[in-house]
Amino acid sequence: MGKWVNKLMGRWVSHPLTHSPFTIHHSPFTSLQRSVFSPGVFIGVVLLLFFRPLICGVTFEWSNTYAQILIIVLLGLWVIGMLLKWELSIHRIPLPILLFSIALIISTIYSVSRGISVRQLYQFLSYPLLYLLIVNVLGSPVTSHQSAVGSRQSAVGSHHSPFIIAAIFLAAILVIAYGIYQYYFGLERMREFLIAHYDISEFHPDFLRRALYGREAFSTFLFAPALAAYLGMILPLALSFFIYLSGWKRIFPAILFISGVFCLYLTFSYGGWASSLFAIFLVLLVSLRKYRVHILSFAVIAAFLLLLPYTREFIPGVERMGRSMSASLEVRLDYWRATWEMIKDYPVFGSGPGTFASLYAQHKIPFAEETRMAHNNYLQVFSEMGILGIASFLWLGVAFLKAGWRKFRESSKKTEKALLLGCYAGIITFLINSFGYFDLYIPGIATYVWIFAGVVMATRKGTKAQSSRGTERQRHNDKLPLSYRLKSNLLRVVALIVVFFLLCSSIVMVRRPMLADRHSMEAHSYLVRGNLKRAASEVRGAIKLDPLNPVFHHQLGMIYQRGGILNQAVASFEEAIQLNPFISHYHYSLGKALWTKSGEKDEALMNQAVASFERARDYFPASVRYRLILAMIYKRMERKSDALAEYKEALRLDYERAVKIEPWIGELKEELEQYLK
Repeated sequence: MGKWVNKLMGRWVSHPLTHSPFTIHHSPFTSLQRSVFSPGVFIGVVLLLFFRPLICGVTFEWSNTYAQILIIVLLGLWVIGMLLKWELSIHRIPLPILLFSIALIISTIYSVSRGISVRQLYQFLSYPLLYLLIVNVLGSPVTSHQSAVGSRQSAVGSHHSPFIIAAIFLAAILVIAYGIYQYYFGLERMREFLIAHYDISEFHPDFLRRALYGREAFSTFLFAPALAAYLGMILPLALSFFIYLSGWKRIFPAILFISGVFCLYLTFSYGGWASSLFAIFLVLLVSLRKYRVHILSFAVIAAFLLLLPYTREFIPGVERMGRSMSASLEVRLDYWRATWEMIKDYPVFGSGPGTFASLYAQHKIPFAEETRMAHNNYLQVFSEMGILGIASFLWLGVAFLKAGWRKFRESSKKTEKALLLGCYAGIITFLINSFGYFDLYIPGIATYVWIFAGVVMATRKGTKAQSSRGTERQRHNDKLPLSYRLKSNLLRVVALIVVFFLLCSSIVMVRRPMLADRHSMEAHSYLVRGNLKRAASEVRGAIKLDPLNPVFHHQLGMIYQRGGILNQAVASFEEAIQLNPFISHYHYSLGKALWTKSGEKDEALMNQAVASFERARDYFPASVRYRLILAMIYKRMERKSDALAEYKEALRLDYERAVKIEPWIGELKEELEQYLK
């Protein structure tokens, strides 16, 4: 078989065994790899750099799927390109990244809701794959024939840097321009248009509705703090290039930095300001060593002036940020207390990626606000991925800070130093923001974090003279543990088939949840029009594509319940609860369906319904709504003492706020008052 394949491909490729193992094979396949695959992979990375901030993935979730597919395709093209060169050469994967990926997989296996965690797994695993791609494509790994002749080159060379910098800066200037326009003109016009044509109260996600009525710039990121977190990564990079470049080349970085600082001010995000200023002063201190005393003095004076009440009268944004800081800190402390309780419940493997929102209601402190995120990356990673997840995440941050600083010091080219310092400071901004925000879970920001890390770590060797110890350490860091030369055409054909199969399978697997969401949205549109049959058909199509997602089973149950098909509604609700037992409204929906089915005559069904309502209360104990509804159920069953207990507990909670959100709760209270007198 091997001889037959060699004869078939012999007219195109010389047999590797007839040449020196360090000989480069000049063939149509090698030319194809150089002219198509390598440039294609690099262009794909540049496009991802450009478009990711413009469609950050919060509003348009489909963009996350296409970004994941793009990363998989680029990774596949890179591997195919290596196979065409007869050699597999891959940079060493850092141990903390490997452990982080393992922790992701383990926590998904032990997740409280595997369907939810699988989606988050796809998103999070795309980041290490992107890092691997960046390091290998920009790093130009040293192959065996290059090692033989002693050839080495810088990872982010002159042929790569301009495209990377241009993609980052052009995307940033578009985001900044839209943010400034949005604050002064666009937001008001958008509100007027939406009010005239749509019902904003029905907007999903609900934070879009809140953003439209806010008074902060959020640009393409939908959250003002998210825009501030993004700008905190871009501003140090722009400042670094302004310092290290000269002449007319400094104009664009200067424009980007000034406009970015102004846009950052319009976000009124205290955390964004604090982390960004820290990174900016870090760039100034590192790059302008002669003026360190002056920079530190200016930083102290600026901080002192911003804290003075007299200064706040002249800078409204400072006063606004000061007021919001104390309020947001209090809210976050409530989030963190609940998150710590979740960590205690799942300390080893975590509850599973993406499951924080499912468990938060059960641990929510009374009077605390509801949330889907912990507003602290470290705590949320700990709660969702367990001890291995947080340990690898912290190790990853420390390892990057150590290696990135060394690579910056070893570099000598101005453009490369500017890129390294800017990316390094940008990731420090992310690490600081992680104490009070969830930008790790915003794809438009997280993608840049891993790309910045890849760009920094792709630098292999500067041109500075290095000590023998430093050179040896650099060789150890740059070694290729996986460097294998293919010795037959048959082996290469088999490898190409395997890679192509894995590539196609991965694309299909990642795309299925997105297609399922489309079916779900179509079902909602049919449901609004009253076409229950087509709505149920669409949801069943979503379940077929993503059977582990409890949301679709609950949606199907709601359609059956609306159509009066109570048996199937109960079965769907039970399936949703089996897939994720921690969602309170799943239990409430099941209780409602069982109560309706009982007709208040079947005592067994009524008791099952009461048990479901009680589980809904237990999984959301701070909910006024569930307690008053349960009290009404007790009233109908003539369980007056139980009804009184739930009624009193409901009033002890944040009743006034619940009535503002759902006015009909007040009617329940009045009816219960009449009964309990």
